[in-house]
Amino acid sequence: MRKFFLAVMLVFAAVTVSFAQQLGIKGGMTANKVDMSWRISDMVRTTGANRTGLNIGLVCKLPVTSVFTLQPELLYVKKHQSIRYETSGDEYVVGNSMSYLQLPVNCQFGLNLVVCRPFIFASPFLAYALNRSGDVNEKISWSDFNKFSWGIGAGAGIDIWRMQFAFKYSWDLNRLGNHSTRDGESYEREKFLDSRNRGFELSLAFFF
Repeated sequence: MRKFFLAVMLVFAAVTVSFAQQLGIKGGMTANKVDMSWRISDMVRTTGANRTGLNIGLVCKLPVTSVFTLQPELLYVKKHQSIRYETSGDEYVVGNSMSYLQLPVNCQFGLNLVVCRPFIFASPFLAYALNRSGDVNEKISWSDFNKFSWGIGAGAGIDIWRMQFAFKYSWDLNRLGNHSTRDGESYEREKFLDSRNRGFELSLAFFF
């Protein structure tokens, strides 16, 4: 199933590129956090913490009408999932990092103003987790994480000459992982695997 999912992503990307009118490269930063927040006790509170990552990859444009453009992308994206512990005025952060192969399809609505093209867009995406580093509590195995994810993003941008600047906020619609009841399983672990990624992306693309 995993190989099939990856194959579909790559075939879709290859077919899209073959019909593209413009191809480009893209890179930028992400700021990601997990949507978790709970109080362990009266003295200890935890929240998801923002951390920066990166995105880089290929992008192509498929103009449909004068105002509507499809822009599929194939990206390597690194996201961080961190927990901030706050206790008696002190705080510390522990975390996990995951790398994804991500396939967003930006549905853009824009106006061609000759010198520039401002636009807004919605961006459904599929992703496959390639690897991870670090761990929240050193007890969560790689097999407990969901390797496949999907979600939706929304944002705005502007095309100037061959460059494109864009801002996007995205939400994963599936959880980080699956948990089952096991001896010694921590509540913290369950809450972490039940959380979802969300965050924003700043990017710059250059079209050839």
